[in-house]
Amino acid sequence: MVCTMKKNLAMFLCVCALAACRPSHEGVEGNYLISDVPAVSEESTLLSSLIDVKRVVPLETNDSCLIGGDVRKILKYGSRFYVSFDRTTLLAFDKDGKFVRRIGALGQGPGEYASFMDFDVDKEGIYIVGSRQMMWYAPDGTFVRKVSFGEHNIIGLTVIGDKILGLVTREEETAHLFTKDGKLLQTFLPSSKAVWVGQSTYYWPYGEDTYLMPLGSSNDVLLYDAQSEAFSYARMLDAPGLLSLERQNELDESDPHHMKGWYTDYAATIWNLNSNGRQLFFFTSHKDEGENALWVKDLPRDSSRGFRLDKVVNDVSFMPVNLFFTSFTYSAGTFLAYVMPSQLKEAISQTELTDSPYYEQMKTLAEQLDEEDNLVLIEYEFK
Repeated sequence: MVCTMKKNLAMFLCVCALAACRPSHEGVEGNYLISDVPAVSEESTLLSSLIDVKRVVPLETNDSCLIGGDVRKILKYGSRFYVSFDRTTLLAFDKDGKFVRRIGALGQGPGEYASFMDFDVDKEGIYIVGSRQMMWYAPDGTFVRKVSFGEHNIIGLTVIGDKILGLVTREEETAHLFTKDGKLLQTFLPSSKAVWVGQSTYYWPYGEDTYLMPLGSSNDVLLYDAQSEAFSYARMLDAPGLLSLERQNELDESDPHHMKGWYTDYAATIWNLNSNGRQLFFFTSHKDEGENALWVKDLPRDSSRGFRLDKVVNDVSFMPVNLFFTSFTYSAGTFLAYVMPSQLKEAISQTELTDSPYYEQMKTLAEQLDEEDNLVLIEYEFK
C-alpha cells in the first residue's frame, strides 16, 4: 500500500513538473487574428474579381530541369523561383521561367546533401535541411558550408535574419530556435499527434516581425515575434464551432487511423493557409460543404472578407478554385499558384468561351504546351 502511494506521488510530481515546463494555452481565447468576423458572401463571385494576375510564367522544360514526381514547395525570392520536388531536387528559374541552375545534389560527396526535407532562401544564400544538418549555398549556388544541428532532426525551417526557426519531430518540443551556426537557443510547443510537421508546415509572415504557424487543422496558431524572439499562441478566427488543438488531440487519440476530413464531423477545420506578410488567406471546412468558406485578411487595412467557397468561380486557370489556393508556395508581397499543363488542357477543353480576361491567354498557352512540360506559375495579388 505504501509502495503504491509512493509510486502515485512520484507520478503526480512528474506530471506537475512536466506541465510546469510546458507552455500553456491560457489567454489564447482573447487573442484572435480575425476578431471582427465579417458575414460570408453568398453571392456568386468570379475569382478574377478577387485577384489581379501579375504574371503567368511557364517554367522551361529540358533534360536538365525536368520537374518530375511530387512538387513539394515553390518559393519566390527576388527575381528567382525555386522549386523542390520528390524530396531530392531543388531547381532555380529566373523571372521569365528560364532554367538557371540546380542547387546542390543528393549524395554523400562534398557539398551534397544526404537527405532533403525542406529549404529556404534569403539574401545570404540558399539552405537545404535534412538528416540533422543544413547545407548552406551562396546565392549563385556555390556550396558554402555544412551546419550541424546535433541530435535535433530538423525537417522544416524558416530563416529569419540571423536565426533559424526549425520544426522537429520525435522530441518533447516541436518548435526550435537556432542560430545560423546551429546553436539551439530555445524550444516551444509540446509535441502532439495533432501538431504534425508536414508539407504545408511553415512559419508564415504576419506583418513586419511576426510569423505564424498553423497547428494541425485547428483554429490555433503558434506565433513567433522576431524582435523579442518570443513564442506565444493565438487563434485565427473569433467564430463558434471551430476545432481547437486540444479537441483535435482528443480525436486523434480516440481514432489515430482516421481519414482526411474526419474532424469536420465534430467541428469546423482550418486549412490551407498562406500569407505574404501583408495579406493572408485560409479556408474553413465544415461538415456541410455548403458552409465552406474562403477568408482573406488585409493587414494594412485591418479588414477581412469571407466568401462561400462553392460560389467562387475560377475564371483564371479554370480549375476547381480550392486547387488554385492550396499550392504550397511562398512569395513576399504576392502569391503563387501553379497548374500542370495536363490540368490546364483539360480545364480549357471543358470551358466554354467566357468573358474572362484570362481565357484567351490560357487557351493559347494550353495549345502551346505538351502534357509532359513543366508546370505553369501564376503570380497574383488580392485586390
